[in-house]
Amino acid sequence: MSTPRGIRYIPAIDGLRAVAVIAVMLYHLGFNWIPGGFLGVDLFFVISGFVVTPLILRIFYSGKNTEHSVRQGLYNFYRRRFYRLAPALAGCIVFTTFLVLIFGTVSDHGRFVSQAISTLLLGGNFGALHFSGNYFSPAPNPLIHTWSLSAEEQIYLFLPLVFALLY
Repeated sequence: MSTPRGIRYIPAIDGLRAVAVIAVMLYHLGFNWIPGGFLGVDLFFVISGFVVTPLILRIFYSGKNTEHSVRQGLYNFYRRRFYRLAPALAGCIVFTTFLVLIFGTVSDHGRFVSQAISTLLLGGNFGALHFSGNYFSPAPNPLIHTWSLSAEEQIYLFLPLVFALLY
């Protein structure tokens, strides 16, 4: 696994990611003996913050404190995030679109398209609230789980702004 210069790869972080994902999956599969399955989402956010915050900090405080180097660093950061996340998100949306078109009702189609658009615009968490109203809705939205990806991407957008103000 390649990492940006100066950042050490820690294999235990991948283990924690696996624990987080497995906890959420088991919870959604109905294993009641894991009542804190949603804690896996929180754990994933903590891990992401642990990994991403130093990357962003390094952009602002790397010793090359020119406006150009900060802009270039942010560009590279967002480019890496895009290429890491966009293919999986696109695949998920395409596959889910296919299933919703085949098995969904007309009202499902409209709700799904609205959620897909909000997800692509990094607002899946707001779309889930607006278009589904309830995470456990009886008419589930297949993209409702993208709320966590959207929240993470919003952090990626706003954390550099905070650092830029402090910089």
